[in-house]
Amino acid sequence: MAEPYVEQVEYLDVLTKIDKKIGKKIGGSKPRGDVHRDGDYHKAVNVWIFTESTQELLLQKCADCKDS
Repeated sequence: MAEPYVEQVEYLDVLTKIDKKIGKKIGGSKPRGDVHRDGDYHKAVNVWIFTESTQELLLQKCADCKDS
């Protein structure tokens, strides 16, 4: 039987607002929920895969248990 899901606090590095392209860490990390609540900049990755021959687009979906 599968183990029950145990929510763990995920910490994100807080970045400066000056250089959004590179983003420099300002020396702190905060829980994911706090970063999103406060509107802090943080790094993120999205994956899109496009198959030209079939014109299919595959998008990454975050888990329902994560805030965004």
